[in-house]
Amino acid sequence: TKATMEYTNDISSNNWKTCEKGMTINEIAPDVFITESGDPKDTTLFFRVAKTEKKAASLISSISLPAQTAKPSVGADGTDVTCTENTTDKKYEIKFLTATAVNLFEYCIVTPGNEFDLNKAKWKTIKAAKTITLTQKKAPDGTVVYFRFKGTTENAKKNIELKLPSEYATFTIKWTSGSDKE
Repeated sequence: TKATMEYTNDISSNNWKTCEKGMTINEIAPDVFITESGDPKDTTLFFRVAKTEKKAASLISSISLPAQTAKPSVGADGTDVTCTENTTDKKYEIKFLTATAVNLFEYCIVTPGNEFDLNKAKWKTIKAAKTITLTQKKAPDGTVVYFRFKGTTENAKKNIELKLPSEYATFTIKWTSGSDKE
């Protein structure tokens, strides 16, 4: 967004709000996200360049945002991702069970002493059902792994619809085996 723009989610009300430079979806359309107080909903936003003393308002553009989807099922018995310690090999095995080329996953590892920041997180993409392993060196006790379904950018030519990243699930690494400093 630019400061010269306006937006509304109710075109019939003529209740336009002034944009700020670089607004996020969360600021403009918080209803598309899952919250403790309610379910998300699909939202259509309308934008225009605001009128000035010398110019009328521009033509209106719109974007339809789908509601955020629920987080993946993650854990020792997760249906989307399983996380189990392999005590023989001294590794944690993370199996992405339902990942496909059209059902992408993302994960982010946050070690103890570091904080998770959704806006700065470095997500790694998983495009197929596979297993990754973590050692104690890479993921010491107390490491939190964040998982979500990856969002997709709309591509009409390829018949791909816009999808927001899902709500995220977490799994905390708790080692029972001896120290592994390989």
